[in-house]
Amino acid sequence: MRRGRGFFVDTPTMGNVLLEPQIVPTNHQPAPRLKPGVLDHKAHIPLVNAVRQRNIADNRPQADLDIDRVQQRHPGVGTKAQPLIRRHLSNIQRALTGEKGVMHEPHRHRALRGIANRHGPLSTGGQDNQHASDQRDECSRTHDKPPWPISNPSTPRLCAHARLQQSRLLLHSPVPDQDHDSDATQRLLTEMPRALSTYGTPAHRLEEAMSLCAERLGVSAEFFSLPTAVFCAIGEGDATRSHMVRVNPGEVNLEKLDRVDAILGRILRGQLTPRQALDEIDRVRKDPPRYSPPAIVGCFGLAAACAARLFNGSWVDIAISAGVGVLVGLTLLLSISRRHVARVTEFLAGLIAALSAGLLAGRVPGLTPSIVMIASLIVLVPGLTLTVAINELATRNLVAGTSRLMGAVMILLSIGFGVGLGQALASPWLVPPVPGTPLPAWTEVLAILLVPLALTVLFQARPRDALVIVPASLIGYYGARLGSTWSGPELGACVGAFIVGVFGNAHARITRRPTAITLVPGIMLLVPGAIGFSSIASFLAEDVITGVQTAFRMIIVATGIVIGMLLANVLVPSNQSL
Repeated sequence: MRRGRGFFVDTPTMGNVLLEPQIVPTNHQPAPRLKPGVLDHKAHIPLVNAVRQRNIADNRPQADLDIDRVQQRHPGVGTKAQPLIRRHLSNIQRALTGEKGVMHEPHRHRALRGIANRHGPLSTGGQDNQHASDQRDECSRTHDKPPWPISNPSTPRLCAHARLQQSRLLLHSPVPDQDHDSDATQRLLTEMPRALSTYGTPAHRLEEAMSLCAERLGVSAEFFSLPTAVFCAIGEGDATRSHMVRVNPGEVNLEKLDRVDAILGRILRGQLTPRQALDEIDRVRKDPPRYSPPAIVGCFGLAAACAARLFNGSWVDIAISAGVGVLVGLTLLLSISRRHVARVTEFLAGLIAALSAGLLAGRVPGLTPSIVMIASLIVLVPGLTLTVAINELATRNLVAGTSRLMGAVMILLSIGFGVGLGQALASPWLVPPVPGTPLPAWTEVLAILLVPLALTVLFQARPRDALVIVPASLIGYYGARLGSTWSGPELGACVGAFIVGVFGNAHARITRRPTAITLVPGIMLLVPGAIGFSSIASFLAEDVITGVQTAFRMIIVATGIVIGMLLANVLVPSNQSL
């Protein structure tokens, strides 16, 4: 017996490989049979990885080409490895059948055994030809198909058994796991937060959802969400890779948010691979809006008319508010495709609303310009943005909350400046308002029923979602009114938000859909957007004391809404990440 010398083999599929036979008998006597379990478990881990890398389950012939290249570079490999193959044949068969727990995947067992059966024994020159002939005869008797043909008997060649039966196989480069697409996973962890942020997900919910997604994918990742960007740190230690995803803050789109949430849920349940999830997100992004531009413009007018009624306006105020609201909606739609115009959309909307109300005030009797202005701008007033900002601050997302809060303040300033300029231009035609005739109570109920329908279109929700949006708006509005009778509008907003939050969380637990579907439209009748607008108007009118008082009241109402929603999460926690 002599100790075999190791030799390196450079293969295009397995990298630089060191083959080190343990014991090579020189007299060709049968080597002693190894005891069960003697086969080195660690030695087979690289073998299994190599099998996966070459995708032997697909029976690709590339493995045979690799063997040919090895034989051309190292003609003595067959002679050296053949006694080792004979020695470990029984142990390898035991490993292939999973008896020692080396491989436990049945489809890979069958594939490996099939290759071992399909490829015949090795053929070597010289003194080992007789043993190779015996193996060939045995293989012919065992299998129906003829053995693997040997094109050049003088050239030693390894069969599938030889490739699987090296006792020590040291790979100098790691073998990638084919079941885990790292590139697709990293793309998913950057595209998913982009979609969530674009469709209106707050920072705290986005970070929680993406942390769950990364944990399910087996990736260490951290996320930091801002209103206009999302930062992702993927990996650990020196291998950490940071990504910055620039986000264009868009309008709330409840339907696409629901679809992205469904994709996220399927990922968490293991029903989608990262690449499949990317394809699904791409389809969601490319799908056109559900509602046409005329429908959106019409709902701007409908929302303005309903707001005029809730502000105790007359029939004239309702009609004029609807018309001016349509003009504001047209301005918004025309500015979407024009980048420079989009930056002054709020200013232009305030200018149009104030100028229209001022010009019509002297010609239409019974018109109240202040009601028309605020009602026609109610959709653009950032009451929801302000509430979301306070919510992010309350959940300790300080940077995101502060950024969103300042964004809401800038929108209010833009609208207020436009309104101030419009009033200055229309001042020659302004007349003192004349109080109108109070409208019957049923008109208020009708307005509360129509507002959720308009919000369903403006927030791009599915038509069937109106069945839950309407009751959420009703209970929120009347809950706030009930709370206001106890200790003012601040507590009323808290009570209304609490009721809407409980209803939304219960709906999410039952239907497994995002809470935002009911929560966002439900609190729209509670958000202090109109109060913030009144504060800006007071400052522009040089009434600083009233402006400060109104601004402080706006913050208190928004805080009350946030407290109500947080208490609802404590009482009836949602089982959805969004």
